[in-house]
Amino acid sequence: MRLVDIFGCYTAEELMFAVVDRGISSLAMELRKIEEADRECVRFPRAKRHDDASGVLLSFGNEC
Repeated sequence: MRLVDIFGCYTAEELMFAVVDRGISSLAMELRKIEEADRECVRFPRAKRHDDASGVLLSFGNEC
């Protein structure tokens, strides 16, 4: 959610579509790249440079 609420790269809805389309690992790499580009937390003020990162994508089908 840091890509939404801290960095403003996506809306929550756009983030969910990006996760499905590109995968969680791709978005985690995007997040780390943005964090590294702002190592001093100046452009995007935040309490710490890197936050813990985890993600889960669940998919439910209609299979019986």
